[in-house]
Amino acid sequence: MRTSISVSNYIKIGAVSGIFASISFSILWVFAVIVNGNWTLGEDTLSELGGNVPSRWIFNIAVILAGIGSIRFSFGLARFMAPSLYGRIGGYIMAVAGVGLISVGFFPIDTGDPHTIATIFFFGSAGISALVLVFPFIKKSGVLSVPTIVLLAAIIISLISIGLTPIPFAEAVAVSALLVWLLITSFWMLSDMRRLSVNPR
Repeated sequence: MRTSISVSNYIKIGAVSGIFASISFSILWVFAVIVNGNWTLGEDTLSELGGNVPSRWIFNIAVILAGIGSIRFSFGLARFMAPSLYGRIGGYIMAVAGVGLISVGFFPIDTGDPHTIATIFFFGSAGISALVLVFPFIKKSGVLSVPTIVLLAAIIISLISIGLTPIPFAEAVAVSALLVWLLITSFWMLSDMRRLSVNPR
């Protein structure tokens, strides 16, 4: 019984961390845009909010906080998706993406190559994680479930935007899709843990 409670709480903390990461980044992103005053959606990359501009500290702190929250979320997700091997792998790869996100905050755009490497590392890891999680999500919640639909939509919308729109716009779309997926998945984890606590298997 203690083990079950421990696992449940571990997953719940991960879910809350995911909600925190998604909401805090969204709010600070908007705040950074307001403080910056010259940033334009679709024309400027998100990273430009963290360069040598008034919004520098706001955006870089937002990225670091989101990275920390997403790492804890990812470990909770990996436990939540057990015993699926690919579910656990997908969760751990997302934790790696969180490390990349933190690196983006520590190496802002004006650092040059380190920032480019951190950015590619983050988006690459997040993309791989999403693809790996598709079938585990389908198996756990069903093809037509909200978590699976949101995951598939995030992947498809991101790929279409990358292929058809300028990089700054595609980046904003991909990040927004990731934030929505993170939020929905976190609430799914909380809901499932709450259901299991009421009706244990």
